[in-house]
Amino acid sequence: MNDEAADQATGCYEHAEDAQLYRDVHGKGIPITDEEAAQLLLKEEIHDPNAGAGTYRRFAERIGFVQVKVFDQTSSAGDWTFIVSSDNETWGILYQENRYPYHGFKYSLAPRAVYSGTAEDVIAQLAGGM
Repeated sequence: MNDEAADQATGCYEHAEDAQLYRDVHGKGIPITDEEAAQLLLKEEIHDPNAGAGTYRRFAERIGFVQVKVFDQTSSAGDWTFIVSSDNETWGILYQENRYPYHGFKYSLAPRAVYSGTAEDVIAQLAGGM
């Protein structure tokens, strides 16, 4: 599914391209830069209130990943799972979660989940472990 089709399939449309990212501190959204988001994503969720379901690829690229591959795209709410890489050799798991009842999505990385190999190898390994 392409990114535009993802928005259409879920009804979750992007409101503004490359809009402000936020971190949640005690229920309050604190604006952060893309560079800060890349560092914080290792420890906490990053919120993009303007994201649509198909924004995941651009979000990943904004914070330094060079490859994004879909692993699980079955949720109609856009709660999807991806593998991401910054070097095409090691891969992590990126989660996209709908912020309902608010607009947009939040993103997080699976802690301590690092895989090596091609994207296809990693997807096969993850699928075999489910």
